[in-house]
Amino acid sequence: LKNDNQGEKIENLEIRSNKENEIKNEKEEIINNQQEKEQLQEQQEKEQTQIEQQTNLQLEIKQAMQRAKKAEEEFQIALQAEEKDQIKKSEEEEEKENKNKTDHGGQKLYDDLDAELEKELFKIFDSEDE
Repeated sequence: LKNDNQGEKIENLEIRSNKENEIKNEKEEIINNQQEKEQLQEQQEKEQTQIEQQTNLQLEIKQAMQRAKKAEEEFQIALQAEEKDQIKKSEEEEEKENKNKTDHGGQKLYDDLDAELEKELFKIFDSEDE
């Protein structure tokens, strides 16, 4: 009976030890699973943050490109306005020069005609005097 009792006690201790080991292993597995889950969650959060940052960066780039395009358009408009202004100034300057030439040219024409008229009048008076 004593040996049977001791055999049963040893068997019970082994069973108990095996159960404790199983429980210990299950706890470790649960802890490992939990850690893996947390790591996965952290990784997903990092990836989500990177995606959001990338999206924001792409939006900023797009907006910057739109601002650059608008600035280029405004610059081109200003350049065209400046060119038109220069052309207008050049035309006005040319008109002034042409007017001055015409005025001087008109005066010369008038003077030439006046001289021609004088010659003709002298001819007429000369022929009358003869």
